[in-house]
Amino acid sequence: MDIDRLVAESHRIAKEHGFWDPNPTTGATPCVQQTLALINSESSEGLEADRKNRHADLAEFDATDEAIDYKYRFETYIKDTYEDELADTCIRIFDLCGQREIEFDLIPVTIKATCVAEEILRIQQLICMAELMPEVLLPVAVSYVFMVAVKRNIDIKRHIELKMAYNERRGYKHGKQY
Repeated sequence: MDIDRLVAESHRIAKEHGFWDPNPTTGATPCVQQTLALINSESSEGLEADRKNRHADLAEFDATDEAIDYKYRFETYIKDTYEDELADTCIRIFDLCGQREIEFDLIPVTIKATCVAEEILRIQQLICMAELMPEVLLPVAVSYVFMVAVKRNIDIKRHIELKMAYNERRGYKHGKQY
């Protein structure tokens, strides 16, 4: 998987959907802290999805006739699941890397966490510290998410691609303020 392509594509989609537009009142562009907080909110949503035992059903998604609306298929079998939120976490990190022009490859990391909550906490710790050293810690955070996905037998690359295709079909700022 070409991470640089995912970074560029994630950032392009986010820009086209207004996530980097200046605030109409203040004229300020989103600050890095807001973006890091939104990354952590995605990982928290992943924890909540796991707590509710919400997991993607790729087999049903793939088995459903492709003539059926993509948005409907995605929302029925994938949206708001643990896998989807891990993909969202990566997509937001990729977007910030695109904005900051950070290029990287995945690096080997060790997963010592014993449960999903601990894995999410480690991701969030990396994201919080990324304010100080984004060029180092954002790639480590993505690498950690990818290793969690391997450990949990999740095809994270596919989930990222599926979510990006879904995001392309969404409205301005996905209907949110920021």
